[in-house]
Amino acid sequence: FREIPDQSTSENDDLESVNSEVPNNELLKKDNKGKTKSTWRRKLVQFYRAPVVTFWLHVLSYLVYLLLFAYVILFNFYPQPATDVSLSNISVQEFVLWAWVCVLVVDEVYEVLQRDSKHIMGKISSWFADPWNKLDVVAIALFFIGIGLRFQTEVEASRTLLAISFMVYCWRILNIFLVHEALGPKLIMVGKMIKDMLFFLFILIIFLVSYGVASQAIL
Repeated sequence: FREIPDQSTSENDDLESVNSEVPNNELLKKDNKGKTKSTWRRKLVQFYRAPVVTFWLHVLSYLVYLLLFAYVILFNFYPQPATDVSLSNISVQEFVLWAWVCVLVVDEVYEVLQRDSKHIMGKISSWFADPWNKLDVVAIALFFIGIGLRFQTEVEASRTLLAISFMVYCWRILNIFLVHEALGPKLIMVGKMIKDMLFFLFILIIFLVSYGVASQAIL
């Protein structure tokens, strides 16, 4: 006799295959969603880690820092009362400026530690070889000395030192301009021109001093 296939068994197999495909499809959809999220996250991280984006974010944050610095020393730098010289008289904007400079100090220390030399003195000397880092040291030193003089009834000395520190930080922008294809070569030319002009200024000073002393003696 010819064996008749069991239809109920085949129907059950079909149902099981359909039921097994449904969760598999759901798992694939979830997996695709997870891959999409991870892809976007990876692209976002790669975007913010790109050298160009990092550079412009650094420039933008530095400009914001200079604006905050200028605002504090121009409009928000109040003298301390003679009866109550304390931190309670310091504005929130000035506290933010202090914290920002502390972050810059930490960044400079990290930059020193990242040098290739194995010894700490070698790292420091290698870091000081860059003239821009010397400007950073001058600006930070003037800033903290100015903050030390801040807790007095007279704030003119503190304001003067902070203003000079702000000037040095503004000069630091020239380092950013060096990467520009038009401004970079011109800055290099100006630097070399100033070195050549120093010899002429030295000769000019001799004549100016001699003439000034002689004219004052005659008069």
